[in-house]
Amino acid sequence: MLVTNNQNGMGKILAPGTPMVKDSVLTESELSDLREKFKISYARAKGWDPNNLSSDQLNEILSDKRWQAPGLLLS
Repeated sequence: MLVTNNQNGMGKILAPGTPMVKDSVLTESELSDLREKFKISYARAKGWDPNNLSSDQLNEILSDKRWQAPGLLLS
């Protein structure tokens, strides 16, 4: 028997041979949406035009952990 934990830390017992599946996975579309929303809010917070970012501004956004791991919940 195998015991797994879901995203809430609750365990469940799986029979041998049961394929492992994550509780929830973001699709590429959801990742893109989260990143776009982050880019817009970050740019506005900095006083930048989100539709006309320089390469330096874009690099700053791309280096942020919230861009690199969208949807990650921090406690």
